[in-house]
Amino acid sequence: MFKKSILISAIFCFTQLCIAQADGDEISIGKYKIIESKILNESRTLLIHLPENYDKSENEYPVLYMLYGNHTTTYFAETVSILDTYGSSGDIPPMILVGITNTDRYRDLIPLNRDGSKTGIDDFINFFKTELIPYIDNNYRTKNYRTLLGPQVGANFAMYSMFKDPSLFNAYVITNPYRWDSGRDLLMKMAEDYFSKNESFHKFMFITHGTNDAYEIRGNEYVDKFSKIVSKNKLDGFRLELNYLPDNKDFLMPLGLRKGIKSLFKNYVFPEDQKVENLADIVNYYNNLSKEFKFDIDVPSHVLVMQADKLSAQGKIDESVEILHYMIEKKAGHENAYWRLGNMYLEEGKLELAKEYIGKMLELVGSDAGMIKSRYNQILKMIEESKK
Repeated sequence: MFKKSILISAIFCFTQLCIAQADGDEISIGKYKIIESKILNESRTLLIHLPENYDKSENEYPVLYMLYGNHTTTYFAETVSILDTYGSSGDIPPMILVGITNTDRYRDLIPLNRDGSKTGIDDFINFFKTELIPYIDNNYRTKNYRTLLGPQVGANFAMYSMFKDPSLFNAYVITNPYRWDSGRDLLMKMAEDYFSKNESFHKFMFITHGTNDAYEIRGNEYVDKFSKIVSKNKLDGFRLELNYLPDNKDFLMPLGLRKGIKSLFKNYVFPEDQKVENLADIVNYYNNLSKEFKFDIDVPSHVLVMQADKLSAQGKIDESVEILHYMIEKKAGHENAYWRLGNMYLEEGKLELAKEYIGKMLELVGSDAGMIKSRYNQILKMIEESKK
């Protein structure tokens, strides 16, 4: 049993393990993948970015699909930054990012041509449903929760697909869905028909819109109409949020993802005033959140670390240890758990156990981790001296 008055000095969190880089190495934020589409009769290039600790865990992850993936230094890089920043800070769950490059965006993403003729948007929906999503699910560890990021005419595809095939995505973050006049009225009719005939719709939609040009200004009238349809029908489970940017003058309208993704997962952050007596209190919070989102949400490792430390400081060592062993079992920040358990056992004078856990920590970070290597050597020295 650990002492109830235990005090661990120098507590550290290891959220990133350093990998040496060589002069001239490329800077990489993802990988290209090529998928052959029989439906579209062409190759489509994907840009895949995985969460930071993807290869060090067995976790599954929700997926964010981003249209206009060929905008690598703008849309794609910005999205990587936002997902990594908020995923590592615990504001949102870590996510897999899949960027889809354009080949003929007006064929694939708008519902009607200017002359009123049909486009290839239904084929693109079928591509998502029968080729792209199964490919990602079969090759990566995914959860059954998908968000669509739709800049430019990608917003038209998002609005159209939401009503044409609601099974594709759970959430939508889009910009100016009614900026293009072709298909505006069709999209509005689809919305009116769907909302008038259904009682529930468990979706989230975040629309960024502005007044950069006459097309956007005209489109705002339709955003207002859509908002009124939503308010009038009040479908259970549907969340619509508008992000109006009247002073935006950027040629490329901001994605709105930074605000939109945090709004989508607004309850993901563990409440500071949440009472925690043991591991069950933490797990139950995220189990309830999983019911709300309708997919299994893993407990963030940083929440486990913080609550384990709080319980330890309160003298509730057994409860803290329970959390740390849960972290090891789930491989959720398990390097932190090894470090803390090793130091706890060291404080207790249980040197062999301290050696075991600090040794496992050292295996994870490598022999060049000076602080951990020093602690490990300290324990080895203490063991040798105890044998004299």
